[in-house]
This record gives sequence, C-alpha cells and structure tokens, in this order.
Amino acid sequence: MEKVYSGQYFEAMNVKNLLENLNIHVFVENDNMSLIEPFAVSPGGTSPVVLKVNKQNYNQAIETIKAYENGELALGKEIDKSVIIAMLKKFKTIVYIVLQLTQLI
Repeated sequence: MEKVYSGQYFEAMNVKNLLENLNIHVFVENDNMSLIEPFAVSPGGTSPVVLKVNKQNYNQAIETIKAYENGELALGKEIDKSVIIAMLKKFKTIVYIVLQLTQLI
C-alpha cells in the first residue's frame, strides 16, 4: 500500500469518498485516534489521518487528489429539480409523494 494523502479527519474523508467513487480501495490510518488525540498520532497533531491505496491505483489516486486540491473536482453539484423528478418517475410508488413535496417548496 502506498501513502497518497494525509490531512485532518473531515478533509481526508472527502478525499477517501472521491477515490472510492472511482472504485479505488482506500485504507485509512489513524481515523479514530485523529479525533480522540491527534497529538498522539502525528507531531503537532497536524495531518493525523493517512490514506493509502494499492500500488496499481497510486497514479490515478494522486491525479484525482491533485485535481481535488486544485478545485477541479467537487464532492457534489446541484441538480435541477426537473431532473430529480424525471429520475423519480421511474419509481411510481414514490412519484406522488415527491410531486407533493415539490409543490410545497
């Protein structure tokens, strides 16, 4: 396993989610201790969470992390309400409830 990222807990979890969305298995070191006592797992308590990936995914992970850090990737983006409604129409048991809720907004 190769180290690809180290940072604070919540930022590391964002990066982990981005990588896992690309089907890259991520091993997380110090995730629990970083919240309890970060000074025990890293000098000064900075960047206590370490993310590691398999060697074959290393380059793709590094490229993804660089794009994320440069603001080229986002964790989510807004979806137009009409797109959501169109997607939910496939599930006929839910459509009525969703349409009622969208009228309340």
